[in-house]
Amino acid sequence: ELKKQEAQFEKAINDWEDHIEVTREQLAGLPERYIDGLKKSGDKYIITLEYPDIFPFMRQAEDSDARRELATKNLRKGGAENLTRLTQIIGLRQSIAQLLGYASHADFACEVRMAKTSATAQQFLGNIIAKLTPAARRELVGLIDIKKRTLGLEKRAPIHFYEMTYWGHRLLKERHDIDSEQVKEYFPLATVMEGMLGVYQEVLGVQFVPVAGASLWHDDARLYEIRGGTSLVGHFALDMHPRKGKYGHAATYPVVLGRKEQDGSATTGLIALVCNFPKPTESDPSLLAHDEVETLFHEFGHVCHALLSGGRWQRQNGFGVALDFVETPSQLFEEWVWEAPVLKRISKHYQTGEQMPDDLIKKLQAARHHMDANHYLQQAVHALYDQRMHSLPLDTTVEPNHLAQMHRDMTLQYEAIDLPDDAIMAAGWSHMADYDAGYYSYLWSKVYAIDLYSAFKPHPLSDEVGRRYRDMILEPGASKPEMNLVKDFLQRESSDTAFLAQLGIA
Repeated sequence: ELKKQEAQFEKAINDWEDHIEVTREQLAGLPERYIDGLKKSGDKYIITLEYPDIFPFMRQAEDSDARRELATKNLRKGGAENLTRLTQIIGLRQSIAQLLGYASHADFACEVRMAKTSATAQQFLGNIIAKLTPAARRELVGLIDIKKRTLGLEKRAPIHFYEMTYWGHRLLKERHDIDSEQVKEYFPLATVMEGMLGVYQEVLGVQFVPVAGASLWHDDARLYEIRGGTSLVGHFALDMHPRKGKYGHAATYPVVLGRKEQDGSATTGLIALVCNFPKPTESDPSLLAHDEVETLFHEFGHVCHALLSGGRWQRQNGFGVALDFVETPSQLFEEWVWEAPVLKRISKHYQTGEQMPDDLIKKLQAARHHMDANHYLQQAVHALYDQRMHSLPLDTTVEPNHLAQMHRDMTLQYEAIDLPDDAIMAAGWSHMADYDAGYYSYLWSKVYAIDLYSAFKPHPLSDEVGRRYRDMILEPGASKPEMNLVKDFLQRESSDTAFLAQLGIA
């Protein structure tokens, strides 16, 4: 039976394609560094759905047909069999909710989170969508206009699902005179890593020490100690580059969660930080886009949350906090990568060795919220989709086509983007399994993170505020209600004011 299941799983994987093949001409618009890092099949270049491949391609490839082909495959990632599996998962979740007396699985899942009910989560998302929509529509008009001008069209044409990123990038360069490839040149991975570790050490009052000669699961992985003074707090491993069979995005995994024994001794934790940043080539180091730098700071925030927390029980670790709070500490640390002093510390041009110049930093900061309304709107719509699919009547038989159509309809209604009829986005959306009616957590926790970060203003590297943050937010882990942690740190009730103000929305 197990072999039969494995064979079915292999068939499901093989029934959808995870790449496209393009000619050299179809790579027009992409930098040579990117092209040099691509694998080839004969005289064709392979573009996979892994984000070191797909993100730059969708952002910069001039060939519209190639972008459409790649985006379509990405919307079918996982295959139809995965969509069927998702309906089975939802059906089982409905049964559990019914057995336990809940109105929906979403209510069951939300009860142990900050939101407490699906209605609260959906109200939050509805409010965010309503506030973001006018700004998102203005952004969309900007994309329509630049498309018309650039292509010399007689009249405006809609922005298609495979064009948002491309025209957004073109508009970014036009409005802010900023070149993402130029920015990448200042962010070699080794420099960013050294600077990031220094910032975390300074603000949180810890030390990171490389462990030489450690034997881990792959030669790419490196082991570090985290120390508080002379005391060993725990270990973390860094696994930075993609390889076959490896998880394709960025995530932090608990290998061992630390805890305090009854006799006063401690079991130290081990946390693995897994990313997929481009691997160095013979001619160039691994260079990061600024959003990849942001991702690195975010994920390392999870590392520190896990290793600096922990009580008598493992479930009191930072990984044990409510799902709609677990991203908050990491999202707060993202804010550092927009501060000039931090950008200076984590940047060094891979050829000249110079730090990022002040004028480029100002351009980067000015462009920060470019297309943010659409970014957060899409996140909110996905979250609402998640809530709705888990709030279907308990006696409903969930059909794969219904789930797919629901997403296409919601994308058109809220985002004004028409997806192809064969789009089955949820089939390749891993959050449907592991987040379990909890995708709203990203936006929910972002609102709290921006509010918490207001305490770091105007001194983002304040060790005084950093120690207080470590003591009051990180170290308690899941030993106190999350709302109490926030209120104690802020000395007031939290609100979405800082989040909306950051986006320029009243």
